Amino acid sequence: MLDLFTYDYANLSAADIINFINTVITALFGLFLLYRTVYMIAGLFLRVKYPEAKNEHTYAFLIAARNESKVIGNLIESILKQNYPADKLTVFVVADNCTDDTAEVCRQLGCIVYERFNDRQIGKGYALKFLTENIKKDYGMLAFDGYFIFDADNLLAHDYVYEMNKAFDNGNKIVTSYRNVKNFDTNIISASYGYHQYRNTRTLHIPRSKFNFSCMVTGTGYLVASEILKDGWRWELITEDNEFTADSVLNGYQVVFCQDAEFFDEQPTDVKTMWRQRVRWSKGILLTFVSHIGKIFKNFLTPESSNRRRAEGRTGQNVFQRKFTYYDLFWQLFPTALILFVWQIMYYSAILTVSVVTDTPVGTAFANLGIAVAKSVIQLYIVTFIQVIPVVICEWKRIVCHPAKKILYMFAFPLFDLLNMPITLVALFTKVEWKPIPHNDSTDIDKIDRLNEKYNKKER
Repeated sequence: MLDLFTYDYANLSAADIINFINTVITALFGLFLLYRTVYMIAGLFLRVKYPEAKNEHTYAFLIAARNESKVIGNLIESILKQNYPADKLTVFVVADNCTDDTAEVCRQLGCIVYERFNDRQIGKGYALKFLTENIKKDYGMLAFDGYFIFDADNLLAHDYVYEMNKAFDNGNKIVTSYRNVKNFDTNIISASYGYHQYRNTRTLHIPRSKFNFSCMVTGTGYLVASEILKDGWRWELITEDNEFTADSVLNGYQVVFCQDAEFFDEQPTDVKTMWRQRVRWSKGILLTFVSHIGKIFKNFLTPESSNRRRAEGRTGQNVFQRKFTYYDLFWQLFPTALILFVWQIMYYSAILTVSVVTDTPVGTAFANLGIAVAKSVIQLYIVTFIQVIPVVICEWKRIVCHPAKKILYMFAFPLFDLLNMPITLVALFTKVEWKPIPHNDSTDIDKIDRLNEKYNKKER
């Protein structure tokens, strides 16, 4: 930023002009996203708590499973072990294009199973739509107070529903929860996913809830009031979670975070699966942004009637909180990494061209370019590493891993983060289809408890 005040504007060279533009663009993004710094600081010290619930609500679990017989039994067992009245919990499973015995495994454990076979409409959104259509027909969507959305590889802590019921009974219509990783210690890839989730918890979920804005649901582990799903599931993009969140926020609902409701999921452990999943995420966010940008601007710019907001009664937000939620949603979906990556390519290409045109030897020009790029990468690495240190300190006892590995894996996480830029570029030009992520980790919730006690002296 200081560069803006040190240029000799009367005698700017071509390189100065390019650097000036780069400084302005970087400064603008920094200004627009400055509020995230407040998030990062606040999230390290704040905590989200809810009062004891006065009512025990009835809930249904919606689980979309495709050839998940190796892991889904453990999820269902963790639901059956909840310290919550069993007669108030019903588990629905859609066995989606399964060629194994997923359906039979679920039926033997007392689940209500619907089998779906459709090789044209593939994806979790379509599976959930099929499942809710059948529930609506056979039971009525309003037969339950709320619906939990889970993936087949997940595991629930024993008090998960109890804690989520606190938030729901407090009047919240959409509640997301604490996402942990059951295979964190497998390798640096699964661990990096874990650090990504812990950072989201501290720098996004907690501050958004405490400041009364709105969180994002992240694929799995969230609760939705039946009034929202009374007509069934209708979000079908390849990242149906982003689409659902955007629609909900734009329709006046708010997503809150329940920090004490913990669940575990299995993360990819190989580069190919990681790359494919993250390209899908990036593509889905781009599609959600394009399809919702008009509505976001409309809601942000159009004056809202306070009487109408009170009549809707969907959130306890004031006008500022409501408007800032739209602003935050915009930047959550905006392809910042893509724009900055493309700009950096243009910037360094321009600098290289100017260097060659001004008679700088080609070898020297490329060497200077390499040094500049290396410096940028190193700076990003250092910033990300510094960011994750306090997050790991805060979440230390919730990371299911040997202490030495917790520290060692931190050094790889910035590389995981740096991939966001090329991944978003690939997603922009790639046709992405939903493909299942294989799940093979047979860890159950009892093993998680034993490991927690072993590594963190933590008992449930």
